[in-house]
Amino acid sequence: MKFVNSDLKDRLLPEVSRIVTYNQLAERTDKTRDPRLLLSLLQKLPTLDRYLFGLIQTRKLAVLGFKTKVKFPDEFITTETEKTQLSAITTRLQRGKIRRLIAALSNAILFGAAAVQTRWEAGTKYGTMITSFRPLELTELDYDPNNPFDINHIETIQNGYLRSQLDTDIVYMRSNPLDGINSDYAGGIVRYNMVYSLLKYYDIFGWASANDKFGDPTMVAEYNKASSPEERAVAKNALLALSKNSAVMPEEIKLRFLEAGGSNIPDLHDKFIAAINAETAISILGQTLTTSIGSTGSFAAAKVHNFVREDYLWADLIQLQEEITAQVIEKDYFENYGEPRNAYPEFEFDIEEAVDRESYARIFEILKQNNVPIKRDELYNRTGFSVPNASEATI
Repeated sequence: MKFVNSDLKDRLLPEVSRIVTYNQLAERTDKTRDPRLLLSLLQKLPTLDRYLFGLIQTRKLAVLGFKTKVKFPDEFITTETEKTQLSAITTRLQRGKIRRLIAALSNAILFGAAAVQTRWEAGTKYGTMITSFRPLELTELDYDPNNPFDINHIETIQNGYLRSQLDTDIVYMRSNPLDGINSDYAGGIVRYNMVYSLLKYYDIFGWASANDKFGDPTMVAEYNKASSPEERAVAKNALLALSKNSAVMPEEIKLRFLEAGGSNIPDLHDKFIAAINAETAISILGQTLTTSIGSTGSFAAAKVHNFVREDYLWADLIQLQEEITAQVIEKDYFENYGEPRNAYPEFEFDIEEAVDRESYARIFEILKQNNVPIKRDELYNRTGFSVPNASEATI
């Protein structure tokens, strides 16, 4: 059955005391450990914090923006038969919607763990392949208390949950930013930033209350010292009436407006939100947009992968490559062709579009001037040009 957090049925967020309990349950290391309440809250945060939502999307889209390929390790010469096999594997991956699978696994980078239930089918026109899959909810996953580098499946039942090893047809990934420090830290980077989203959420109510109290100018009624108590009472009642709607008073009574005491409240709120957003962006992307633009110009900054700091991005790509190679590519190859001749193919992101092709062109020119032999295919690949056919016009 699907896990439902009762604290969130009638509320956008739970009470702060309950969030403390969520963290305590997720931190336990015995059989009472239960991260589901915490993870259900983390799932909801992006819907309440649109800036966090945008950062999550940016981190994921930075990966999805690259093309992918399947190749044998560079140290082995690929035969024509193996080239045909690689082409068939690529087709099966495309038919199996590999990019959606990558998007689902990318959640591990942000939330600590992600898994996809796959369905492999033999005898299709393309061979044995993934024909469908279902991403598991965050609340269905947790680190293994006995070995936090493994992931358990959490099945919610009537009065608790059952913990078990993942099925062999589940493709999964874990990504704990505190490995080696707190290896069973559930929730990943988003949990680390949870306090920032909560501060912004609660500050909105404080800001609205302060704005209501101090945002309007204060009205003052001035009257002559010789005024009678009855005349002063008229002025007081008129002020009360004005605060609600309108009032009529003698011309002897003058009204004056004092400057609003909270005129800087909007600025303080904006600065507070901006400071928190900058901290969150640095945590998730490794940088803010301002620092990412630098001297590269707005066009370069408009490329999604430029929003994410390079070392963050490469780490994401490498981890996804390793998991998909081990859990999808190797199984695909074995089911369709058996044991490989030398080594299993590898799944890779094509990062050539992110490199500086102009720099490569200059390097090749220097190597050529010094009579250093260069592979023709590598030259075309690195500089981004396609190899012309014999019938095509060249310059």
